[in-house]
Amino acid sequence: IAGARPVERPPLPHVTVARPPRRADRDVRAAGRAWLDAQPPIDAWVRFERIALYTWNVDRRTRLFQIVAERRLDGGVSP
Repeated sequence: IAGARPVERPPLPHVTVARPPRRADRDVRAAGRAWLDAQPPIDAWVRFERIALYTWNVDRRTRLFQIVAERRLDGGVSP
């Protein structure tokens, strides 16, 4: 892309718990922070119902990422 070297490292698995919209104003970010502060501490156990593989969205003005594949963790495929 534009003469840049391709990324050769493998992707790093991680969990994004919450991401505010790109153009979120101060009130939206404050509400998100209040939600985050009300969640269990970082060392708490959590149960994930589904996982998803994301890639960059074609139109990043609306969303940064789009889901490529998604699976429920009970073995089924999400709609």
